[in-house]
Amino acid sequence: MLLILALGVSACLPGVRVVRPEEELSPLPPPTVAPMAHNVAIMGIDFDPPLSADAELQNGVTLLVAVANQGLSMEPVVNVTARLLDPLLAGIGDDLQRETVLLRDLAPAEVRIVRLATVNALPRRNHYQLVIEIAPLAGEEDLRDNVQTYDVLIGEAD
Repeated sequence: MLLILALGVSACLPGVRVVRPEEELSPLPPPTVAPMAHNVAIMGIDFDPPLSADAELQNGVTLLVAVANQGLSMEPVVNVTARLLDPLLAGIGDDLQRETVLLRDLAPAEVRIVRLATVNALPRRNHYQLVIEIAPLAGEEDLRDNVQTYDVLIGEAD
């Protein structure tokens, strides 16, 4: 559980912030529901090495994503996709980087860390957008926790 909490809060050093846009954050607690047969979720992200203004993205950073099976069924294949975007070119340009990782045999109540390819040789920006998505499973009804979007802000806070 401590690992999930650590991943939920960005481990970035001063000069780099990773934030979820406010419109995605809900002020209401999640509803209490009966367990579902199929339900996977993104629990949080982290970076290796931790992001900092000194250790720039161009030098190589690996994205770590915590994925949990909150359903009652063994999931034979879970597709996790990460996309790094330039928000100024959203909708008109290609992804700066895109990778899909397949998780095999994710057991109920299991949390697994997905390690995505090291990002390097990126164009220098002050703002990137990171989109993490788990492809919906057959029979999965609640997809609200399958996609998370983060703003990666390089530089001092305003």
